This record gives sequence, C-alpha cells and structure tokens, in this order.
Amino acid sequence: MTEPREDRIVAEGVHKAFGENEVLKGVSFSVAQGSATAIIGPSGSGKTTLLRALNALDVPDAGVIRVGEVEIDFSNYQAVNGIQVPFHVQKLISNGLVLDLVMSSAVLNSGLSDSLFAVQ
Repeated sequence: MTEPREDRIVAEGVHKAFGENEVLKGVSFSVAQGSATAIIGPSGSGKTTLLRALNALDVPDAGVIRVGEVEIDFSNYQAVNGIQVPFHVQKLISNGLVLDLVMSSAVLNSGLSDSLFAVQ
C-alpha cells in the first residue's frame, strides 16, 4: 500500500501576460513533497516567468498557487509596495532550500510580512 501523495507546490490555471503577449496560458501542475522536478523548454517558452510567478516576483494575472500551507489566489491579488527584483539574480541567498526562498518571497509579497516581522 502506498502512502497518500502530499503535494508541496500546486499551481492551478496560472496566467501571465505582458501586454498582448500571453506567456503563461493556464499552467497547472503539482510537485510532490520530497520530489525533484525540472522545468524544461525552449528559450522564450515561459520557464523563468513561471518560476517568478511561483515566487510572486511577477504577479500572475490569474490562478492559484499553493506552497506548503500558503495559498494565494491571484484572481483577487494586488501587489504590495510595488516590490521589484532584478531579472535572473544569481546567488541571492547562498544558504537555503528552494522552498525557503519560495516561501519567503510569497510571505513578503502577500502582505503577511507586516504581521510576521512586526517589531513588538
């Protein structure tokens, strides 16, 4: 008997356009906890846009992204403080799991950081 699959990352119907150029057209997938997943495709196919959407660095136009217990519905999402991050920054944080980076970005861009990091 196999154990039930626990998805660590889930994307449902993610859309992102830059002007008239629709880059992500309803992308949906899930990544099971403990698995390794690669995103492959030709140049310009949306790989970086997808990763930036997962991190809420480029705010998707629609869709739902869940990482662990944090879920954001981008159908009703508004950017917080207009945070911008340079394109293709390498070694942003030298020690940390990918999940830590994804979660920290999601928290910072969701507005939850105000309550999590408030000075008491």
